[in-house]
Amino acid sequence: MVKNIFYIFILLVFFSCKSNPSSNSSDDSGEPTTVEPTIVAFNGVTQKGPYVQGSTVEIFEVDNNLETSGASFLTTISDNTGRFSAEQLSIETQVALLSSQGFYFDEVAGELSQSQLNLQTLVEISDSVEANINILTHLEVPRIRTLYRQSMGFRDAKNQARSEVLEIFGFESDTTENSEELDITKSGESNAQLLAASILLIGLNTTAELSELLSRIAEDLSEDGQLTNQELGSELMNAARIMSLDAITNNLKSRYSDLGQEVDIPEFKNYIQDFINSNKYPFTLEVDFPENGNYGKNVLNKELTNLNLTGEADFSFRGEPSNKAPMNKIVVKSLSGNVWVYEQGSNINLTVGYYDYNNKEQVFTVNNKTEEFDLKFGIIGNGKAKINYYEFLSDTVTYSKVIDY
Repeated sequence: MVKNIFYIFILLVFFSCKSNPSSNSSDDSGEPTTVEPTIVAFNGVTQKGPYVQGSTVEIFEVDNNLETSGASFLTTISDNTGRFSAEQLSIETQVALLSSQGFYFDEVAGELSQSQLNLQTLVEISDSVEANINILTHLEVPRIRTLYRQSMGFRDAKNQARSEVLEIFGFESDTTENSEELDITKSGESNAQLLAASILLIGLNTTAELSELLSRIAEDLSEDGQLTNQELGSELMNAARIMSLDAITNNLKSRYSDLGQEVDIPEFKNYIQDFINSNKYPFTLEVDFPENGNYGKNVLNKELTNLNLTGEADFSFRGEPSNKAPMNKIVVKSLSGNVWVYEQGSNINLTVGYYDYNNKEQVFTVNNKTEEFDLKFGIIGNGKAKINYYEFLSDTVTYSKVIDY
């Protein structure tokens, strides 16, 4: 009798461990670990920028590998802030996957996305689940699954995956907040990190390009918790260097104001600047300034530093930016000797400012930042000038050279 009681006790302990989401409950079968049904209310927001009304959120039960299995429940986002809710759902597993699909407000472009994006999160089940879906939760999902299959408890797997995802961007967090608790419309360091990561990932990408980038980063991270593909890291560094950050805050505030909400956009700029300063990944973008243009040798070619003039001559003032390597402007400053002239009517995609006699400089602004530009640039006599390049939409000089003529 004592022996039977002992066996019963062991079985009770075993099944108790299987129903505790803080300890691992995976097995080789992948069959779902079911528990007594919990009646659950789900509430949250889906954000890249905010998802639009009519987008969907599907709630899945998961198996012992945290893959979708069993029942699923579909709800829709109820307004243009990305808000969703689902009441009185009977969930028979300890963890659920929330998967959102839809259009969203692109905080970098300042407009709605042209196609739909899928974002996901894994959450622990309780009577009431408050869970947001965002970029960070999405990147964590494959890594959580890997750690869980390696016998790590669900909560520990989430915490480790969160730290490893933040490390991609060089971020650290002293808080215990899960990523599904974060919100880009609220102040706080963790919310600022979410927005900074969101900005670095979208860059100047289309939604399709963003979806591919997320998939590749999540896959790379899933095995060992590190981003080993430097090409993917360079995409983040390239994005950090080419964007106008002031416009992003204004875009978000304007969007939420149009929706009747006053929001507190977190201070994300320092995180992006720290990321740039870290040189964590190589910067690989460049605007092309070819050797020659429509009017002859190109004075903007970065290798050209001496025109070797013996008299008057005409040159090209040509650049060939692209969608991923846009161009803001060129400023030419006289250092000594004669100045330059340009032929009116020859300029292609350029607005030429008046010559500033006080500062001895002239600004050449690129109109369409992603299209080629040129003009006929004339030199009369000898001199020296400094050419400052403002590439990648930057408001500060990205490259500078001195040219003799």
